[in-house]
Amino acid sequence: MADALMLIDPQFGVHGLGLLESALPDARTWPAATISSMRALPQAYDALAGIRAEGVPPRVVVARAAGCNTGSRLLADGIVTRVLLIDPVATSTADGGFSEADRTDSQLLARLEQLANGAPIEPDPEALAIWTDPLIKRGFLPETAYGVLVRGMSRRPEAHAKLEAALRAVEKPRQPYDEQRWPPMQPEPGFDWLADLRDAPPGAATIWLSHDNVGRPPTARQAYLTASLPNVETVIQPWDELDFFVDPAPLAAAIREWLGSR
Repeated sequence: MADALMLIDPQFGVHGLGLLESALPDARTWPAATISSMRALPQAYDALAGIRAEGVPPRVVVARAAGCNTGSRLLADGIVTRVLLIDPVATSTADGGFSEADRTDSQLLARLEQLANGAPIEPDPEALAIWTDPLIKRGFLPETAYGVLVRGMSRRPEAHAKLEAALRAVEKPRQPYDEQRWPPMQPEPGFDWLADLRDAPPGAATIWLSHDNVGRPPTARQAYLTASLPNVETVIQPWDELDFFVDPAPLAAAIREWLGSR
């Protein structure tokens, strides 16, 4: 029997979007990708291949980040009837307009920060040291890398310990990374969330955009998606992208409301 709802988070799996599973009716979380790559698109394609191979499709999908490519492809193929895409990644679509909207939001923040600080922000020397560590060339993350990465992912200190534990849980099985085996995938119409949504019927797809890790609202991205995808409702949510690591209840409640809206 098909699942009523599948949660797709190729980066984190049960350690990410899966944190909401117990609060959602008839939900199952697709596991985090274990392929030897840190790259978002190979991870998302791995999830798509696994779901297709399993042959037990869900009826509704909630996906986040690069998993939005997986969810939108399942919708375009007629495998699922309804999708909710949370924070689809700009680098996972070939649509230059959305990428420019993403840059517009980012550049606005950079200008505001420079005005506030009176000078450009200097690179973090600890982060620079990590990426020159010999372990990186061997396909492993140094132990100090996890803490640095999560500080860049969320501005909320109370989220850092949970994020670091999640990152260690999903990244260690992927190591050693072999990016030559999993080269960067170029988004294409057959695996591009924005292109796949252009023909979505009204009511079949919804996009939620969170504030990012420094609290910036994605206004340019919302405006572009609203104009480009008239059949898709695009909503800016009040939370930061990874706030659900601290407290999954608000996101779970919003998803339950979305599930009951049709």
